[in-house]
Amino acid sequence: NLMKVILNTLVQISLVAGAAITLSACGNAQAPVQMNSLYRQMQAQTQNKNQVEQQVLVRFQADASRTQMQAFNQRHQLQTENYIAGINVYVMSFRNQIQSRAQMESVLAQLNNDLAVAYVEINQNVQVAPVPYDLHTQPIFK
Repeated sequence: NLMKVILNTLVQISLVAGAAITLSACGNAQAPVQMNSLYRQMQAQTQNKNQVEQQVLVRFQADASRTQMQAFNQRHQLQTENYIAGINVYVMSFRNQIQSRAQMESVLAQLNNDLAVAYVEINQNVQVAPVPYDLHTQPIFK
């Protein structure tokens, strides 16, 4: 019975020691790189979130002609920037700057009500938030 207790304690100690060595990368762990830089990146992304996107993605009805698309651009003060053939969508920008999210929602509602439109959404830039360099270590095995 005493042997079981000693063996169990040794197993627990070796698990804790093994985890500590693994997490510290055998003592070769480096301090996180430039945490101030990381903070500045996150702050810049937060500021960018407050800006209103100035482009929309528009898919027209299958029977919409080029003339109808041009009339659509004139009605809604849009300019075609690009066409994405793979998904049959036009990237369009506003001729007049959109100032607020509420204004953008109102414009999207107008675009959705247009008979030539099958689908419309904001062309958003999506970015992954920066990750701290918590795994920035030298290799354990050389």
